[in-house]
Amino acid sequence: EGTVQGGFLGPPAPLVGGPAQPATGAFVRLVFPLALAVRDNEMLIVDSGAARIYRFDLAFNALVPIAGAPATPQTRVALGADLSAFLLDVPARRVLRFARDGRLIQTFRADESLATPADFALTRTGSAVVIADRTLAQLVVIGMAGGTAVATRAMRSDRVAVGGAASIAAGRDDLYMLDVAAGVVHRVAVDGAIRSSFGQSTFTAPTIVAVDRFERVYVADPAAGRLHVFFDGMPVRAWTLAELGVQQLGGIAVDTDLLAVGDLGGGQVRLFRLPPPR
Repeated sequence: EGTVQGGFLGPPAPLVGGPAQPATGAFVRLVFPLALAVRDNEMLIVDSGAARIYRFDLAFNALVPIAGAPATPQTRVALGADLSAFLLDVPARRVLRFARDGRLIQTFRADESLATPADFALTRTGSAVVIADRTLAQLVVIGMAGGTAVATRAMRSDRVAVGGAASIAAGRDDLYMLDVAAGVVHRVAVDGAIRSSFGQSTFTAPTIVAVDRFERVYVADPAAGRLHVFFDGMPVRAWTLAELGVQQLGGIAVDTDLLAVGDLGGGQVRLFRLPPPR
């Protein structure tokens, strides 16, 4: 579908609609696209090499830095239904929300419930932010309107808790949590009950999980040079680095039929159009 190596610097977009005008600034190359989010015609790129988070407009090739947004190797991002940018600020144990015009409009805090936040997801209904805690191996749910943070441990049917939560993604009804201690992906209900687990003996050192609208689950395994795809808990494909056209696998993101894959070695983002499941 295409490759994004950078973009022309542009002004912040208005709250709704496209950019006020096409980008006219200098062309800026990506350095280390470590985390991604994609929705509609926009993409968020955490470039930890440049210590910046960019909004990238796929139509205008416009790259807009989000001022005041911390960009570290631990930063994770998501795009809301209104295309506001959500980002995980790990050192401060919070999620920040920036409007399309660059204003910081909301802060989600869960200081007392979090030890080491690793990732977060927005529920498909847009009603809550869910943060995965790597150290405590739990999920912390914060309503979109703010308020009390509710922490739950992901539990198997025998009431044994999971050992580690490295990454999460929201499906239609459930969450998908990457358990690095067990080397599997758990399908978890919002109340913490594990419905199923899959990927046993498949991964080397998985880092990120993502889910598309068909409930296909994508798991990045940079150490093995693979991007695994599962459907209904069964493996359906495993892309190699050569097939993806990347040197070193970085962030992944998926929306509708678009898959974005960060290439840390090449300083670029590869874009792919996905067919529906057969």
